[in-house]
Amino acid sequence: MCRGRTVAQSELYGQTVIEAAPASEQAEIYRKLARHIAGEHPASIPRPLNGPALKDWARQWGDRVFGTAERSLAEVV
Repeated sequence: MCRGRTVAQSELYGQTVIEAAPASEQAEIYRKLARHIAGEHPASIPRPLNGPALKDWARQWGDRVFGTAERSLAEVV
């Protein structure tokens, strides 16, 4: 079964490829990818950001996305 068909059928069933077609070649590719990713990065539990830290993070990303690092919101609007 080709990748497109396996993925499409799994989506129609509302399942992941590993759930819908665990013995498929595509499922094995996904397992290998997951092992590769998990093996390279130490596992950690993310911590939620508090209010001020979340605001700072959002502002930094907003500046990156909109290119407004030095301009105030009034100048942008």
